[in-house]
Amino acid sequence: MILSFVRQHLSVKISLLLVPLILAGLGGFAWFLIDSRAAVVEDENFRRAKTAAIVGAEGMSHILEELVNSGVFSKEEIFDQDYQKITGGELADTKIPKYHTRYDQYLDGLIKHFQDAFLSDESIVFAVLVDTNGYLPTHNSRYSQPLTGDDDKDQTGNRTKRIFNDPVGLKAARFERTSGQAVLRQTYHRDTGVTMWDVSAPVIVFGRHWGGFRIGLSMERAEAEVLRLKRTIIYASSGFGFLTVLLIVGVVRRATIPLKRLTLATRAIADGQHQEQIELQSQDEIGELVNSFNQMQRSLENTTVSRDFFDRIVNSIHDLLLVVSPTGEIQRINKAVLNVLSSDESKLLGTNVNELFDDKAGGKNWAKQLQQKNQLDAEDVFLLRQSGKALAMSMSASPLYSEHSQVDGYIIICQDNDRRIRAELEMEKAFDNAFALNAELRDMNDSVEKKNQELDDAYRKLKASQSQILQQEKMASIGQLAAGVAHEINNPMGFITSNLQTLGKYIDRLNLFINEQKLVLNEKAASDELQLLQEQQKKLKVDYILADGRELIEESLDGAGRVKKIVQNLKSFSRVDLAEMAEVCLNDCLESTISIAWNELKYKSELEKDFGELAPIPCHPQQLNQVFLNILINAAQAIEKQGTIRISTRQDENNQYVSISDDGSGIPEDIQKKIFEPFFTTKDVGKGTGLGMSISYDIIHSHGGRIDLESEIGIGTTFTIVLPRHAVGDLEKLDG
Repeated sequence: MILSFVRQHLSVKISLLLVPLILAGLGGFAWFLIDSRAAVVEDENFRRAKTAAIVGAEGMSHILEELVNSGVFSKEEIFDQDYQKITGGELADTKIPKYHTRYDQYLDGLIKHFQDAFLSDESIVFAVLVDTNGYLPTHNSRYSQPLTGDDDKDQTGNRTKRIFNDPVGLKAARFERTSGQAVLRQTYHRDTGVTMWDVSAPVIVFGRHWGGFRIGLSMERAEAEVLRLKRTIIYASSGFGFLTVLLIVGVVRRATIPLKRLTLATRAIADGQHQEQIELQSQDEIGELVNSFNQMQRSLENTTVSRDFFDRIVNSIHDLLLVVSPTGEIQRINKAVLNVLSSDESKLLGTNVNELFDDKAGGKNWAKQLQQKNQLDAEDVFLLRQSGKALAMSMSASPLYSEHSQVDGYIIICQDNDRRIRAELEMEKAFDNAFALNAELRDMNDSVEKKNQELDDAYRKLKASQSQILQQEKMASIGQLAAGVAHEINNPMGFITSNLQTLGKYIDRLNLFINEQKLVLNEKAASDELQLLQEQQKKLKVDYILADGRELIEESLDGAGRVKKIVQNLKSFSRVDLAEMAEVCLNDCLESTISIAWNELKYKSELEKDFGELAPIPCHPQQLNQVFLNILINAAQAIEKQGTIRISTRQDENNQYVSISDDGSGIPEDIQKKIFEPFFTTKDVGKGTGLGMSISYDIIHSHGGRIDLESEIGIGTTFTIVLPRHAVGDLEKLDG
């Protein structure tokens, strides 16, 4: 029964073909939306966790290095992995053992607030520091709750000072950053069934892998959001699909109505009802079929109806109907022509039809076009009323043949085209407005992009300035610390040197006394007593002690002198007493800087110095020391195995020149333009801030000088610092 119904209805057949295609398209689109949105949610969560892990790792690296730099712990102590089980206090005798190291109690109050700050994000369950064995010295406040005596509850509520040596924990603690992977993401399920991400970044302390900073990110909210999105898209797609099905069925059924009417009209004609007509203004296949049917019906009716009835039919047509001779004289018209042109039939009959057309619109070429094409379909023309007003029409024409296939005339049908033209004009106007709006939006978008670029440039400059100020303050703090250390060392070294010199004098006097004593004993002592004394002197190695004592004192004095020189160079490099502008010889600045950097230079390079005579110049010596130190360290790092660093100084009437050269790997030409930009570095991640050369450039520029660079791949690099011999710019204001 259903199959028979389908076969008998064309609309059902078409709907059954279109509906599965539409539903398949909607299903594919819904799947694409769900998959793409889930990927966006996952990427956003990973970006947040990655950023938190990297920030936490960098912060922990800074804290641990500061503890060593400030003398709270040594490097060996900060890397202590000698875990001692806690046997006393409230953390003793727990179900899972607790441990402590030499540094963890100090970290309890130092990093807990730092770790708790990450918990402001509700999706982050924990944020902790662990060493390479998974040892967790201090947990977040959330998991550092007081013990209750319930082992199962305390196992979850108090997780601090435990060794998490599970596979996930150990892999996170021992992960080391690679060029393509800054953090490690691991996925696991909690006992509650919630999916968790463990995102960890390595903590590097003085170039060594200390451990990792772990971020525990709950995916419960993300999974709920994706599930909610799936439901929404599925419901929306289902509703839209249902409406689409209804629309298709309705449109198909409406489109096939003329076919049903045509079927009924055909049956009526078969029953002898020749007056049946179908009204349908359409130019598609159905319209052509209906027109053909109407023409067939009229042909049948012409054979059966009277002339008056035919006239009524013609006059009932709303379109303009004209029958003209081969030369164009009007032979017959319907009432629609009279109504539209506001004229009488007597005036129009016999008139050449070309007089009705507006020549400017090309309407008088219809006969020529008809002869060429044998038929005109919907040609745009303009008819002229008696008032001179032009009416837009769509003209169709075809020849009227005789029984001998000769052209007896032409049948012309004109349809009112004013509505279509107005619609086209409105559409054209709408397109113009759309283009104008698009141009305006494009201009606004360009303006917004320009503003965004300006804001981005301003932000980068502000960030660079802030970093440079922090770097300079850091160097100033280091300088003050170095000066304080130098002062504290100078005092004890003073009395050590003085005491060694006095001790040398004492040994000289003892040696003189013993020699005099030998002379007296040789003259007056008995031979057996003298021999006993000589044997005792030889046994006690008195002569060797006196000679070696003098050498020991001289070596100690030499060592004390070297310490004193190092302290003087350290104090000269820091120059806290010359923090403001002063007249200083650049050769002295270079000597003190070389002494400070020598530990970095001596293992990979030989140092060649060619210092010319330089007059003191006004400058900030502490800032110039920083510039020289940055360039020397970079030169040493540019040498892969063993090389040479050359330093030369010269002056002329106006400037002084400091050249620092190395025979390292050289700097590529495309990078030379960027080395003075803030945050640009060719070093590995974590080994350089990208501020050294930028700060050096600003310091030299503030002194009114410049830095010239010459480099060739495989040959080496030369930095030439040019400084004016007289204060300029900001230095003149300070001097004034």
